[in-house]
Amino acid sequence: MSYSDDIVSVDTDLVETGGGELIASLNKLGRDYADLYDQAFSRELKIAEEYLRVCRKLQEVEFNQVQLASSLEYAQSVHDGKPKDVTLIQAEHSWLTQISDSISALDAARIEKQKDYDLRLDAMLSSSRQELDTLQSELEALRQTTLASPADALRRLSQDDSDENSAHGALDFSDTLYEESLDVYMDWIQGQRVLIKDKSEKIKALGKTLAAKEAELKNECAASIQAIVDEIADQQQTVKSTIEIMSKDREDFADLLNSLQDDAGQIIDALQRSMRQRTLFASQFEDCLASATIQLGRVSDDGSNGGMISNNFGV
Repeated sequence: MSYSDDIVSVDTDLVETGGGELIASLNKLGRDYADLYDQAFSRELKIAEEYLRVCRKLQEVEFNQVQLASSLEYAQSVHDGKPKDVTLIQAEHSWLTQISDSISALDAARIEKQKDYDLRLDAMLSSSRQELDTLQSELEALRQTTLASPADALRRLSQDDSDENSAHGALDFSDTLYEESLDVYMDWIQGQRVLIKDKSEKIKALGKTLAAKEAELKNECAASIQAIVDEIADQQQTVKSTIEIMSKDREDFADLLNSLQDDAGQIIDALQRSMRQRTLFASQFEDCLASATIQLGRVSDDGSNGGMISNNFGV
């Protein structure tokens, strides 16, 4: 018999013999009893549905936690300059792979710029350094010659006159007036000083030119590299900000997970409590029905035998 049916059939002679109200009362009791359980089951079903909803939310949060941890780990590796090989499932964080590739490309461009600068600097200095070395060697030779003794200097000067040497041999300074020798030597010294000064000025000028070219090339390269470094820094800052946001999200997920776990525990406690109460009620009501059936049986017996009904209740 379903709960929608009467527990006592109304198609009975009892209705005709004065038992209609009793049968209606019994049927109402049956319907009320069924409604009571329907309400209990409906309430427990709602609790179970809420528990299922919380469990699904828990699964979602736990999944997001795992994905967030993966994204956070990858973002940290990008920020540290050592990107890991991690597959990012969350679409909202997939851009991190693009920014990682961009940073790697920019860093490679920076290294290439530095290599190009070094090559250009070496090429420039190579030719200029050779010229500078020649000038410095010539200057050193002039200085060494100038430091020679007057006698050696005059002797060297006399030997430079090859025609005169071949015709007359070396000069005999003992036959040369002292004043004339001194004049020759002083003129030669003066010439040496002029040559040394000229060489020194050329070396200084070349050094300044080299320094200026090197500074110009360095500034050009530094500006180009700095632009790349600034762009890398901007993207690294973006990654850093993302790490801070994801770290906060991780804390929020942990708090949400704890809250959902608490909710799930409270819901399952409420469901179990309702089931226990329903089971206890059913047991107690069955005892009540059994007692009532016994009492009604006694009433029926007394009614059949003509006994005093009122005295039998409570026996």
